[in-house]
Amino acid sequence: MSLIIITPQTTVATSGQFYVASGAERIVSAKDLTGAEYVDILVEHGSTFIPSGVENRLTATNPVKAISGIGNFKVQKSATTNPVSVAFAV
Repeated sequence: MSLIIITPQTTVATSGQFYVASGAERIVSAKDLTGAEYVDILVEHGSTFIPSGVENRLTATNPVKAISGIGNFKVQKSATTNPVSVAFAV
C-alpha cells in the first residue's frame, strides 16, 4: 500500500514537507519515470530545502529510495513526458 505525495503529472512538482524521526525510515517511490527523468530528495538546510545529492535521486532504473536521516524533507520531480507520481510505502 502507498500514500501518494505527488499526484500523476508531467510538470515540475514538489511535495509538502515531511519529517523523518531519529531511527525511523521512509521509503519513497516514483512510478512511470523514463529516460533521464528524476525525482530529487530535498533536505531542509536552514530556511531552505536543497537536493540531498544525485546518489539519492530516484530514476527510471532506481525508482525507490529509503530516507533514514533525521530531519525535514520534501521530494521534487522533474518535468516528465508521461504523468509521474511519487508515493510513500505504508
